[in-house]
Amino acid sequence: MPTTAINNTISVVITLQKMIMPKANSYRAPWIALLWSAMLPGLGHFYNKDYILGITLLLLEVGVNCMANLNQGIYYAFNGYFADACSVINYQWILFYPAIYAFSMWHAYNNAIDINANLEVVPPKQQRSRYTGAFIGFTLGLLFGTIWNYQLVIVVGLVEGVVGLVAGYYIEKYLTQNI
Repeated sequence: MPTTAINNTISVVITLQKMIMPKANSYRAPWIALLWSAMLPGLGHFYNKDYILGITLLLLEVGVNCMANLNQGIYYAFNGYFADACSVINYQWILFYPAIYAFSMWHAYNNAIDINANLEVVPPKQQRSRYTGAFIGFTLGLLFGTIWNYQLVIVVGLVEGVVGLVAGYYIEKYLTQNI
């Protein structure tokens, strides 16, 4: 798929979204939108209530992932078959991956800033996002827990997830205590 087709698809989706979707009317933390988009392209747009672009970015990520054979390459790499991992991956498709991630994070962050600029005065209590650090920590803990130990994968994944949840909660609490 040529780059111009992807650019045209994204510009059409943004135009449709501006015509169809109402704007969010509550405060959106830009860094939270960026972090959700870093977890998976499109999630930051769901946070900003940009559902059409969020679904489009999710579908683009899944499509590029499938066409690049990324999951199969990751499977081979984790099992030590590095030559097979390199031969399975379609490098022409995988080069779209960083562009989709970068665009998703950039657009979600800037869209949250635009949403906040169009709001009237927002009380400081409404500006706080709750438990985002805990959920991101839990997700990262689950990922690392399943990667680091092949025996008792579920137990280790859950334990690492809970450790990430607690760490993310306290990091978020520490960072937002001055707000």
